[in-house]
Amino acid sequence: MEEGAPLEPQWDDFQPFLWRVTSLDARLLSLAQSLDQFYKNSGVDGSVLSEERRGEELQWIENQGESKGLNFAYGEILFDTFLEYLTNTVAQYWKEGPKIFLDLGSGTGKDVFAVHLGFPSEFKASIGIELIPELSAAASQLLSELTNSNPIG
Repeated sequence: MEEGAPLEPQWDDFQPFLWRVTSLDARLLSLAQSLDQFYKNSGVDGSVLSEERRGEELQWIENQGESKGLNFAYGEILFDTFLEYLTNTVAQYWKEGPKIFLDLGSGTGKDVFAVHLGFPSEFKASIGIELIPELSAAASQLLSELTNSNPIG
């Protein structure tokens, strides 16, 4: 390889990482299924809500000359894998006292709600911060529905 030449990825050696739910307890598995159903029934699609607004935000930032390396990406968790990951992480690393869960770029609040409902004694607060108003409004609407109607049971 020439000096200064870019490194070429070795795709033949690439092994994707896939988290598979194997040990989620019955309470958290039921919560994951209930939250999945709640979001499906809500009709809220964070990806659609954010797509147009992300473009507007990036255009504004570029017009300010501040866009170097900045990217607004949108992704969502799978409740069962997220809850299992947290179960393993909390058990292994966060053994002392209740913690605060903070999600920057919280979208429609999926992980914030999952932490609040799934780990009430491990986390004394679950907080989401979202810059895109449409996503923040959707999360507020869903929080109101969760609080007032208790669809999770």
